[in-house]
Amino acid sequence: MIGGGREGGIWAQSFGLSVICHGAAVAYFLFPLLDFIRLGTDVPEPMAVTLSVMEIAPEVVDPAPDDPAILPPEEAVVEPEVAPEVLAAVAPEPETIQPEPEVIDPLAGLEPETIAAVDPTTLSPIRPEGDGGGSLAPVGIAAVQPVAPVDGGAAIVPDALPPTDATPETVAAVQSLPTVAPQAPSDPDVAEGPPSAVDEFILRIRGQLSLPCLVATPRRDAAGEVALEFMAANEADILAFATDLMADVATPPPQRNVLVDPRQCAALNFVREGARYPTFPLAIAVQAEVVASGERLVGALQGARGRYVSMIVIDDNGVVQDLSPYLSFSGDTVNFDVPMSRFGAARDTQQLLMAMATSARPVALDTHNGFLAAEFFPQLRASVDRNAPLAMIPFRLQ
Repeated sequence: MIGGGREGGIWAQSFGLSVICHGAAVAYFLFPLLDFIRLGTDVPEPMAVTLSVMEIAPEVVDPAPDDPAILPPEEAVVEPEVAPEVLAAVAPEPETIQPEPEVIDPLAGLEPETIAAVDPTTLSPIRPEGDGGGSLAPVGIAAVQPVAPVDGGAAIVPDALPPTDATPETVAAVQSLPTVAPQAPSDPDVAEGPPSAVDEFILRIRGQLSLPCLVATPRRDAAGEVALEFMAANEADILAFATDLMADVATPPPQRNVLVDPRQCAALNFVREGARYPTFPLAIAVQAEVVASGERLVGALQGARGRYVSMIVIDDNGVVQDLSPYLSFSGDTVNFDVPMSRFGAARDTQQLLMAMATSARPVALDTHNGFLAAEFFPQLRASVDRNAPLAMIPFRLQ
């Protein structure tokens, strides 16, 4: 029985090992089947991932040659420490003071010498150096004798001067000076001394200003002789005025009579109001006093002296026209070159050319250019002083 018990244990071990082996075999085949059942029949193919290493070239940077911070360790320059420099104190140089020069008074210690007055009678005569000549004795001063007048009257004796020690006379202070009327200035257009023939006529014309629309001017011709020029709208007025002007003149000078249109009278009256009438401070000269229609009026003006020069023409219809665009300047001379044209029949009346020198351009030239003289000249008088230099000459346009 002892043998029968041992054999039963062996069978039990064999059975256990058989169960384990068969279980492992079943599990080996069942596990893939279970995965197939869980994932289904659509099983993705396995993905293959390949990793490759990229080689990156290193960046080469040229280091600055003088920067020790980026040099290789073996090339780094280590600067030695420098000990601070010790400066020794500098002693200031002694200041050299120049001694002031001593001022020596050349008169110090000298006593003034008293010189006694010398009697002139004790002086010996002075003899000239060299040969010849006499002695030079002092010349005595003779007493001044009273001088009797030529007609035998009493002699004129000069007043004796008071002694120097006389008591000065007390003069009372002047409280106010008497008012003295100023002397009338001399006429700048009349020469001093005896009046000439021109001066005489200037004074006479200024004394007869009652007749309107008439201008009389004394002139000298090319030969230097005195001549009179009259401008008026009526020839009878010219004859009456000339008769009164030369009533006591032994030899009347030559005269020239110029007729103007009554519509030009405002220009004549404007000239008569001037402070220098009947003289003209400005001088107008034309190449020809008779200008044909279509030709040019050419001439020059002098005497403006840096002032604003205006020139106008007053035609025989009384219309005023500004000629400023036709002026040119050369120093103190103003040249003009004006084209002239006449429409209609010829007439006995003449055109008037007037120039004036003012401090500024007259406003009437801009506001009343092309107006009649009766309207233009009152506006011109509002901006042009009576002392403004003027000139006016007639010319004939055919």
